[in-house]
Amino acid sequence: MLDRTSVHVPSHMLTSYPSLAVYVNAILTTFNSLPVFISISDLEDVLTTSGEALLEFVRTVEDGFDGAEGDYSETETEKRGKESKVLVIRQASGVSVRVLVANLRRGVSEGVHGASLEAMDGEAGDGRKTGEKLKLVMVEWKSWLDGANGERE
Repeated sequence: MLDRTSVHVPSHMLTSYPSLAVYVNAILTTFNSLPVFISISDLEDVLTTSGEALLEFVRTVEDGFDGAEGDYSETETEKRGKESKVLVIRQASGVSVRVLVANLRRGVSEGVHGASLEAMDGEAGDGRKTGEKLKLVMVEWKSWLDGANGERE
């Protein structure tokens, strides 16, 4: 997900989503002015709560669209339009969560605290240990996206 650019240069994935890049930058600017008050564990709690809330929101929005499917008066075009909206919401929120988690963790550890993720986590390599709750939320996001995409396609 993250390339090995300088911590002050956003990843290519993040720059693909300008609005998300601005949002991440605003969060990191705030954290950078208060480095004593934010730690990786605090960040992971915030990301976990945010991830759970966003997943619940997306499920609620999708349920609202699904609940309207019983309307027999709608045309096939209207049904496809609803399905397209649900797909866009699902994919946009999934990308947001994946990109936010990766970039905020890196930004706080390397940019704010001046330590690599490996040093902050106490492990090296791609199998970095994230907070257990955050890890569970990310697995839940992935399984929900995979399952929802399988149902729709």
